[in-house]
Amino acid sequence: MNYIKTMNLLKQEFGLILKNGVASLDYEMGKDINFQVGQKIGICSNPCLINFPLYNTSTSKINNFYLNGISFKVISQDVNGNIKVQVKFNDVDINQNVRWAGTSIILPDITGNSNPDVNLLSNITITIDKSGTPNRHTKSAFGDFVNPTVLTCAQNSLFKMQSNSKVDVNNYSTLILESGSTYEVNDGAVLSIKSNSTLQVKSGANLVVKGSGRVEIEAGAYICLESGANINLQDFLSVINLRNGCQIGVNPSVPGLTGNCSTSPASFTKTGNGSINTFSTNNYIQNQTFSINDYLTGFNIFAGTNVTTSKPQGPVFIQNGANVVFDADGDVILDKGFEVQLGAGFEAK
Repeated sequence: MNYIKTMNLLKQEFGLILKNGVASLDYEMGKDINFQVGQKIGICSNPCLINFPLYNTSTSKINNFYLNGISFKVISQDVNGNIKVQVKFNDVDINQNVRWAGTSIILPDITGNSNPDVNLLSNITITIDKSGTPNRHTKSAFGDFVNPTVLTCAQNSLFKMQSNSKVDVNNYSTLILESGSTYEVNDGAVLSIKSNSTLQVKSGANLVVKGSGRVEIEAGAYICLESGANINLQDFLSVINLRNGCQIGVNPSVPGLTGNCSTSPASFTKTGNGSINTFSTNNYIQNQTFSINDYLTGFNIFAGTNVTTSKPQGPVFIQNGANVVFDADGDVILDKGFEVQLGAGFEAK
């Protein structure tokens, strides 16, 4: 790799394309790049097909990376060397596990309509993580030369997590939902904000959770729900879990993060049948029959005929057709008198 200090008055890098005989080796995006039949580059490839932002010395940051739906795939090659390629401009399906890292990544309104701008397919994971590559010329507050990653869903964008997919926000990274954006978590999908990372839902943004989808704000993670944010927890099993030790606001150690955050996210106004849950106290369940779906939380959960003297004694039944989840930071303890009837669903976490 060669480094050119001044080129058109800008600092840029360029790489040489190496050749093995007559075949170009695919080391860089550039001249003589070589694709085999069936290979594809796009939103979820490595490297990702993306813009080339300049470095800003005054902010010690690379300018924005913009996600896009452009993809390039080699379909076939005949005996004469002629190739057939397929180019798409709204190819936003994430069909393989991918890791996104960069100082500032923007999801714009790619498709220009109500279709997803990121469509995370079932059983696939996106990891939003701090880069392992230096992206600044001075040391950061973390003692390295790497800025944390911020992924911003811009106005009119739609980020859709299909059933049983997963997004992990790791290592001081931030996920920001701007006003007018929509982030949708479908049945069984999990948006997980890890320790020291932040979820910020700005005023006018839409966070929608459906079915048994959930948002996990883990111990040490930050949540910022601004007044005017639209939180729709559609179904009884659609939840936001505020784990013990999670923090309110944005991580103050990440430069540039600000927000008018609610001081009580647990009581934030939401719509739908779901819930915003805390785990600070024990939950005692007795003399109760569940006939519809429900999601119960606690530090520890006790269920049975006589698990506490402060309630009337009686068995606990989960009836046919009901789907019930007990989710505890500590233990779930099932005592005598707890019964899951045939045709019912029960899960302990």
